Amino acid sequence: MPAPTTTVPPAPFDVLAANPGILAAIGLDSLACDGTGIDIALIDTGVVPVEGIDADRLVIGLDATPDVLSANFRGLDTIGHGTNMASLIQAAAPASRVLSVKVGTANFSPSVATIVGAIDWTVRNAHANGLNVRVINVSFGLPSGSDGGLVAAALRRAWAAGIVVVTSAGNQGNSARSLDAPANDAKFLAVGALATEPMKVAPFSSGATGLGARRPDLIAPGVDIVGARVPGSLLDLTFPDARLGDHGFRGSGTSQATAVTSASVACLLQQRPGLNPDQVKLLLVGSAHALPWVSTNLQGRGVEQVDDGERRETAVRLRRELGQPIHGAPARVVGVPAPAGSDRPVVRRLRRRRGGLVREPLVREPLVGQPLVGRSLGMTASTTSSPIHRPTPSGRRLRSCGPRDRLAARTLDDPIAPVGERSPVLRTGAGARVRRGGDGDRASPVPTPRARAPCTRRC
Repeated sequence: MPAPTTTVPPAPFDVLAANPGILAAIGLDSLACDGTGIDIALIDTGVVPVEGIDADRLVIGLDATPDVLSANFRGLDTIGHGTNMASLIQAAAPASRVLSVKVGTANFSPSVATIVGAIDWTVRNAHANGLNVRVINVSFGLPSGSDGGLVAAALRRAWAAGIVVVTSAGNQGNSARSLDAPANDAKFLAVGALATEPMKVAPFSSGATGLGARRPDLIAPGVDIVGARVPGSLLDLTFPDARLGDHGFRGSGTSQATAVTSASVACLLQQRPGLNPDQVKLLLVGSAHALPWVSTNLQGRGVEQVDDGERRETAVRLRRELGQPIHGAPARVVGVPAPAGSDRPVVRRLRRRRGGLVREPLVREPLVGQPLVGRSLGMTASTTSSPIHRPTPSGRRLRSCGPRDRLAARTLDDPIAPVGERSPVLRTGAGARVRRGGDGDRASPVPTPRARAPCTRRC
């Protein structure tokens, strides 16, 4: 008599187990958070509760497509993209709920009006029926120069309502002139794709090679990322080689990087629910780690690192001291001790000028007991007939037009000249008094005042 056999049920599909190291790459594995109390709106192609999706943490919201008329397809994903994104969000933020807002199907390309209406519906219902939507995930893009401005305007309303908007930079390649819309709007958090083995910017991730073009804010894992599979969907039928077993689907793109970043934003808001969208963006961008020898046009500020709390706090503090808004990339700053009699520090920042960076102070309060002559560059000025020479931190000299002043270089540690005193600079030529003596001609250290001609060139 044969021995009885025992049938072992298959283990449930684990998205994190299929993506080892994805959380460690962005520092999310070391944070004691799971996104509790924070809901993420996924504006995409709908979600199907397949293996890898926690149906208890899935909320089916608006269906803005013709499928709303069909009871069999209402709110469900026929492409496979939205379900894949939802599985990544739930894996990285296991306690966050995903609010699915459907705007596209396999047979319906969404119009700009459809997308704008879905965004406005999300904002109106962000806190209805027990929801707490603090993040909107936008894992799609429109060509630059299209009607993406209308989508960006709708997302700006969401940002003003306290919702962080995370957008994908696009998959147009490193040589792209600009990011896709709405990621090309500097207000939102634009995410590029990172390859983790080896650590580099994905070759398909959109860069910003155009003059003055908007670049990504940061990069996150987006190469060979395994998410939930929807059998029979458009992607499943089009790319059968991307299937991983019965439940997994491997994909690459800035869409995956955006989903991972949205989950990390939810974890950050769980720990600090009082942050507004501008502060969240500053904290994430300010704590990113730049890849060496990689252009900022491709990686922005670098690889997302949500666990670097000290640098995030420093970035916010320096922004406040500089009187700057709490959003965008943090300024490059150099702190100096507070002057005597003042409890507010003087902060020097590096501002860009032709040919290099020049120190420029932002004095929050006057320096007690010290004049401010020459304080801007740590130099004193005297009139001469030679062109301007401005020493830069790299030691290079810049030439420019102007009323022919020379700035005598001093270090920041040199004493500052008293008010009204000029540095003696020997000078010959027109405008100088010349003494005759046994040693020949020599220029007087006392310059003769002369009229200054206005500058007609743009410096």
